[in-house]
Order: sequence, then structure tokens, then C-alpha cells
Amino acid sequence: MGASAYYHMFNTIGAREMKFLRKYDYSGICIMIMGSSTAPFYYGFMCDDSFFYGKLYLIQVYACCLFALYVTLFQSSEKSRLWINAISYIIAGYSTAPGMLHLAYKSEADQVHNFAVWPWLTGGILYAIGAIIYALKMPEKLFVGWFDYVGASHQIFHFFIIAAALLHMWASFRVFHERRVYGCPEHGVFDTP
Repeated sequence: MGASAYYHMFNTIGAREMKFLRKYDYSGICIMIMGSSTAPFYYGFMCDDSFFYGKLYLIQVYACCLFALYVTLFQSSEKSRLWINAISYIIAGYSTAPGMLHLAYKSEADQVHNFAVWPWLTGGILYAIGAIIYALKMPEKLFVGWFDYVGASHQIFHFFIIAAALLHMWASFRVFHERRVYGCPEHGVFDTP
């Protein structure tokens, strides 16, 4: 979020600086995906003795995000090739799905207490809605000149991004809290606080 704020504050310095700041702004997407997927995979698979699935899903997400970061920084500097960035971000975002589904539906009942997938899914949907609105340039495309100062697609996009980020942050705190309250069981059942 800080990278995006910095880009929007200083993007009028010059063409060369703007190109660099745009890459800096886009790289924040990769960092946000990595950050918001670390808590559920770490705390969700913490009770597994080998932490195999936790490592597997974290490596998968980090690899996809690092690939997207590479594409952002070194491959698609021209504005006409931004679709490459978009595809790499979609792949990075959806790389979290197998781990989330595993935690929600395939984890042993004695390993994960009350994991809720809805905040992660809802946050992902909010990110996608914001991206679609921004890509379609709605509503300013339909009503030219009406949304030059307030209500433009870029502003709506940032509203959805902030809402999704806050939801993922809340969900990360919730996963951490659940693991603290319900530590790893020693005898196959959770101790009640």
C-alpha cells in the first residue's frame, strides 16, 4: 500500500521516474499476496510435525509471486504490455487457492481449529472487482467528464483494494488468535481455553 501511495504522490516528476515508480507500485501487489497468504499457511499447518503442507503451499505462492515480481520489474516495462502483469498477478493470486481449500476442507480436525475460508475468498473477490472496474474504466468511460475529480475507476479500484486488504489483515489476526487460543493438541483434541 505504501508503494502505491508513493507512486501516486510522486508520479508527475518525470517520464523516467514515473516508469520506475509504476514498477514499484505494481511490485506491491506481489508483496501483498505473499504477505496475506503467509499467516493462514503458517498457523494453519503449524501442528503438522513436518510442516510439509505449510512449506509446500508457501513455496508455491512465493514462487508465483516472485515470478510476477520478475515480470513486473524486468519484462513488461511498456504500458502496452501490462496484460502480462495482469496475467502474472492472477496466477499469483490463485496460487493461494489450493492451500486455502486444503485448510478448509482437507485438514485433520485435530490440526486446524475452525478455519474460515470466507474472508480470504471475499478479499480475493473484492480485489478482482476492483481490478475489473479499473480495467473497464467505468464509470468515466460512459460519462465522459463527469468523474474527473471524484468517483473515477481508479478511485473505486483503490477503495476495493483497501477493503480487501483490511479483510485479509483481520483474517490473519483471526488465524493467529485461533492458534494462540487453541494450541497444537497433544492428544488429538483441542484444549478449551
